[in-house]
Amino acid sequence: MDLGIIQEISVTLRTLLMSELGFKGKISLGNPGDESQGKNGPLGINVFLYHIVDNIKLRTGRLGDDTTPPLMTGNELNFSLFYLISLMGADLTHPAESAHSVLGKTITAVNQNETIDKKYYPSGSQLASLSGIRLRMNAMSLEEITKLWTALRVPLRPSIPCEAIISEYDQ
Repeated sequence: MDLGIIQEISVTLRTLLMSELGFKGKISLGNPGDESQGKNGPLGINVFLYHIVDNIKLRTGRLGDDTTPPLMTGNELNFSLFYLISLMGADLTHPAESAHSVLGKTITAVNQNETIDKKYYPSGSQLASLSGIRLRMNAMSLEEITKLWTALRVPLRPSIPCEAIISEYDQ
C-alpha cells in the first residue's frame, strides 16, 4: 500500500461532505489561503489537511499497560490525519444564516459518520483494505486554532477541526 492513500482519504472526506450536506458549492482540498479558491465567489467549503501523526499506541501495542503484547508487527498503516474544515467565499458573512447552516450540517455529518461508509471511497481505492476510517471532531483551544490561522496567513474564519483515524488493525 502506498501513501497515495492520504489523497484518497481527503477525497473520501470531500465526497462524504458533498453527499451528506447536499452541498452544491465548491469543496476544496487545498490551502485555505490559496487565492484561487475565490474569496469573492459563492459560499464554499475548504477541507485542509494540516497535520499527520503516527498512532504510536497501536504501533507499540501499549494500549493500556506495558505488559500487553504488541498488537502489530510495525509495518501496518496506523495514523491520524488532522483536518481543518472551514467556509470560504463572499457569502461567508452574508447571509450569515446560510454559512451557519453549512457549518451546522458539517458538524452533524462528521458526528454521524464515526466510521466512514465505504460507499464514499473512490472507486478502485486502496482504502478497501483498511479496517475503516474513523472520523471525529478534534477539540482545539482558541489559542491553537488562532496559531493555525496565523501560520496560514489567513484571517480567522469559522472552522471545524476533525481527525480521521486510519488503521489496518481492527480496533
